[in-house]
Amino acid sequence: MGSFLVPKSDLDPSEASKLGMKSEDEEVEKFVQANTQELGKDKWLCPLSGKKFKGPDFVRKHIFNKHSEKIQEVKKEVKYYNNYLKDPKRPMLPEHPFNKPGHRGGSHGSNSSGGGRNYHQPDP
Repeated sequence: MGSFLVPKSDLDPSEASKLGMKSEDEEVEKFVQANTQELGKDKWLCPLSGKKFKGPDFVRKHIFNKHSEKIQEVKKEVKYYNNYLKDPKRPMLPEHPFNKPGHRGGSHGSNSSGGGRNYHQPDP
């Protein structure tokens, strides 16, 4: 009963990465890449504004200068998602009893009466 009253501790970095923790820099880079389109040789487009540029570096600079609110939105979404993962009270599926620490392996529900898997002998 006491284990119900003790709050879970914070996630360690390896556990957080297994759950899908996002990196702010990586997500911003994905956003910039998704909004940089090559039209042809030395022609690049920012689909957010429709403006054309001579190279991808110019599009990147344009996105950071003119669409900073979109960059902030991406950062906010990453922070929101990561905080959700770190929340010990977030809604999640219950743990399987065999995954809990302290559970010893064993028969896993099989009986020793023989027969086969999940075989139930009728009562006489």
